[in-house]
Amino acid sequence: MSSNSCLTACYIFNIFDLIITLFWVQLLGLQAEANPFGKMLLLNPSVAVVVKTLGVGLALLILYIMRNRKIANFGINVVLVAYSALAVYHVFLIAVSV
Repeated sequence: MSSNSCLTACYIFNIFDLIITLFWVQLLGLQAEANPFGKMLLLNPSVAVVVKTLGVGLALLILYIMRNRKIANFGINVVLVAYSALAVYHVFLIAVSV
């Protein structure tokens, strides 16, 4: 899989995570968020949206610019695995709650 495809998938998973997290917080309140930094951001959902879209987008842009370096490719793969696992976790939670 090319770096471009991996980074695109990472950003799509990021947006999926944002949407699902906002859904869970709306349904269950802030205790639905396990990440302390995320919980702080979700006190103001507009800030959470900006940070998740622009912040992660900027981080992925840096990885894209540095994509020819081994460490950046390693980082891209780590981020992709992490977001993939998170997406599977979200789908699992949705499946068991229905």
